[in-house]
Amino acid sequence: MASIRSCPSCGSNNFVENSVSQATSITPVVKIETPSNTVMPSLENKVGNFGAGLIGLVFFLGLIIYCIAYLRAGYQGIELYWGQWWASGFVVLAILFRFTIPITIGAFLCATEIWRWNWIEAGFFAAPGLIFILPSVVASVISLIKK
Repeated sequence: MASIRSCPSCGSNNFVENSVSQATSITPVVKIETPSNTVMPSLENKVGNFGAGLIGLVFFLGLIIYCIAYLRAGYQGIELYWGQWWASGFVVLAILFRFTIPITIGAFLCATEIWRWNWIEAGFFAAPGLIFILPSVVASVISLIKK
């Protein structure tokens, strides 16, 4: 059973006493108060509700267009090397089971062989997460060289 009592050292009423054991019977009650003038402005406050919705809609449509282009490029890349049936099977695997490694490889092959992109551009198209991983790898290599 918990009961509120005053702190033995300072006399404040911000402590709760637990009757299970005397060694761990006092636990602090944390009160977090933030002044109302330190609230960060949200996106809606800056551009309005319509503007925030428009920005979200544009990014959503851009993502949908990218995903369709990525899936189509993966299909074309796999079809170029292994044929239509394998490409169709891998697209079904990607959609139903979220197994996208063959589509990633196919998108890279399509970008390099069909679209004639440089391999680094094709790599960033096929695996856009490399944009976030690459600076981390470079920083790690630089820190190892400095030691």
